[in-house]
Amino acid sequence: MLWGHLKTRGKNGYCYGISIPRSRAKGCMIDQIRDMFRALVPACGSQETTLITSAFTGTAKPKSKVLSCMVEAAANWMQAGLPLKCIKIVIYGDNDSNLNSLFSSMKKKITSKTGKKVGGKELTYDIYITYEQRDQNWVSMVTKALHARDKNLKLYTENQKFDEEKIWQDNVFKTMSCSRKVIAILTPSFVNNKDCLDQFNMAMCCNRLKNSQVLFPFLLSSVESMPVYMQLVQYFDCRVRKEGDVIDIKIDTACSLVMNPTSSNPVNPLDANGDAEKFNYDVFISYSHRQPKQAEKLLHDMTVANSDLKIFFDRSELTMGSMWQTSLYESLDNAECIIALVSPAYFSSTVCQEEYNIALARHLAYPSGVLFIPVLVEPMETIPSHFSRIPIIDGVGEKFEKVIICLIKDVSEWRSNQTKIPYIQNPVDRYSFQSIEDERKMMIQNHYNLDLKMKKFVPLKKLDTIKPSPKGEIDVAISFARDTIAFAGTLNDIFGKENEKLQISFLNENTQGNLKDLDSAKQVIIILSKEYIQSTHHMQELHLALCRQRESKNKVVVRIFAEEGLPEKPMFIHLLPFDTVVTDKIWKKYHKMSVNECDMRHKTVMSHKQGMMGSFMILYGTYYALQKTAFDVMKSLSR
Repeated sequence: MLWGHLKTRGKNGYCYGISIPRSRAKGCMIDQIRDMFRALVPACGSQETTLITSAFTGTAKPKSKVLSCMVEAAANWMQAGLPLKCIKIVIYGDNDSNLNSLFSSMKKKITSKTGKKVGGKELTYDIYITYEQRDQNWVSMVTKALHARDKNLKLYTENQKFDEEKIWQDNVFKTMSCSRKVIAILTPSFVNNKDCLDQFNMAMCCNRLKNSQVLFPFLLSSVESMPVYMQLVQYFDCRVRKEGDVIDIKIDTACSLVMNPTSSNPVNPLDANGDAEKFNYDVFISYSHRQPKQAEKLLHDMTVANSDLKIFFDRSELTMGSMWQTSLYESLDNAECIIALVSPAYFSSTVCQEEYNIALARHLAYPSGVLFIPVLVEPMETIPSHFSRIPIIDGVGEKFEKVIICLIKDVSEWRSNQTKIPYIQNPVDRYSFQSIEDERKMMIQNHYNLDLKMKKFVPLKKLDTIKPSPKGEIDVAISFARDTIAFAGTLNDIFGKENEKLQISFLNENTQGNLKDLDSAKQVIIILSKEYIQSTHHMQELHLALCRQRESKNKVVVRIFAEEGLPEKPMFIHLLPFDTVVTDKIWKKYHKMSVNECDMRHKTVMSHKQGMMGSFMILYGTYYALQKTAFDVMKSLSR
């Protein structure tokens, strides 16, 4: 325990504050502590992490009660597999001997149990099924399919009730940890139930604790708003999506994958990156799930021709329980050859478009480093101009058989000595990032003006009044690494001067934000920097934000502010829709204009945010760029 005011600096640390209103019932404290650990499961990833939390009790609850609940919850989650290396609890006030005695007593009790490894318990059940009570009909269908494959399977299908008076649901976790596999029945009622979310998180911890594939999510009905971190965990889609789909067959297929996983390697969904080598593929097949036959044919024929080829085919490589988006992007970034089987369905898919764009960008930037071959497999009247920057091979109908034969031969030659393929030509019109910068410049000049006298960037149109969110809700979440703390502090100062009532969450090792704010904030700002991209945790935040933006369709929720010196890889970073880029010439121009008007090269900004308090000196051009980002956000909040 740490007494008094604490300022932290750590590589993998998170801060969290607990505030207990005096008017709330007993359950409030337990609910808030459970919320904290519910957010920590996806936040910690696979890295051992330090949690720093303060316990503000006011007069609502005795400090001893808050302390005992927090220590009990932390100890149990850590034993369950949550990668918490250390939890530091800050209690404001003088040294309290009673609290010291309580902590010592709890420490003795907890350490006496640490030798009893949860993951080593004897297995009682083959499969534990977690679900919401109203989804009993889905459970019956899954149970029937499992027993049809093995009537001797020992299933746990009881809907375990949570004890709302307890901070840790020991009986639930014991039963789950004594099961070989866990099936999660994903439905709207499941994701809206906090107890179900806790069970899902427990299953994620079981993956890490047992170092094996334990969690198998089944999506049985469409969920309008799923927590972002759950969307990034690969599930099996059992829904009826197209003509010919039969729900019983899809459930049976999902059950077969549970009983006979396609990958023998341990899968940890909390591991955002893992070993880089596992993403090195010879061939990446990009296709629409609505038209899998051609992709399956290509996979089969290429494997028969050369069994040593390492081929990325998502239905075999993206196993249930894995982090699909990270695996997808990393594999695309490292594959030697990328074959895109394009069709109307392909170009209507957001994820397929992302795959195509990453492959195209790699081809345009490094034509000798990747072989990118788009093949048309279904008739199209016109192909979007952006996707026709390189020749697309006609493989429609009977032509596809001949195309496969050519592909097998050409891929083999490319891998052997990177022989140029005659029908794949490097495009003359190389992709120009300057044109994108020009578009950003035009947008800036159309909506903003630089007031040199006031040294301020101002919107041409007055901002409408913003109604701040109620306490506890978040208007803006800002994700950043330590090398851009001055940028985050500057944004805090700008927002505070424009509207001091805005609720802002800062997501960084030394601040009080937490990952669930990416799900709930009205606007999200990502400050991309070299350190941010090198951080497994921050890249997970980026993936969560991108997933949320994808779900928001045409509404801009996530705004990306790019710092200078970004690394070349991963390639997808450079394809993101940057709202503001600090290296754009316009900011250098504005900086020079401001410096000519005064002797000062820097703007001094004060930040009073706990965890990042202090003064920051920032170049005028960068300050204006941050002002522009803040005003963009406030425009969206006022709509």
